[in-house]
Amino acid sequence: MAEKKNRKILIIALKYMGDLLVAAPSIHALRRHLPDSHLTVLIRKGLEEIFTHDSAVDEVLAFDYPFVRSLKGFRRLKIEYDWVRGIRRRYFDTAISLQPGDRFAWWAWFSGARTRIGPRKQPFGYLFNIRVDVEEDRIDYQNYYG
Repeated sequence: MAEKKNRKILIIALKYMGDLLVAAPSIHALRRHLPDSHLTVLIRKGLEEIFTHDSAVDEVLAFDYPFVRSLKGFRRLKIEYDWVRGIRRRYFDTAISLQPGDRFAWWAWFSGARTRIGPRKQPFGYLFNIRVDVEEDRIDYQNYYG
């Protein structure tokens, strides 16, 4: 049985299709390690099919990241605020960011998850309480996600 603190896990993976495909074995390993956990993967809109029928994933959340990034000012802030409020209402115990990114770090923190795991070397790495020493551009994909 999974530990209570790991019952609901949010996996933030908002990069591209190739990143998701090579991240899949890590998600499967997480499922094997915590079989009773509820795994939710947050991905870019349009890539839902990668995990929709994957038995390791319980739920897929799709965010229209390119569209929101194209917005300016208050409209963009409002959409992201509403999105993060929706994530917070899901009461995740753990948030894991698979890649570095300012938004990903802030979303993990705003999710309200007590355990936040992400890459250390990024401007907002301090928002994670478990930081992993991985430099995405210095190693190959297989070792990065392995």
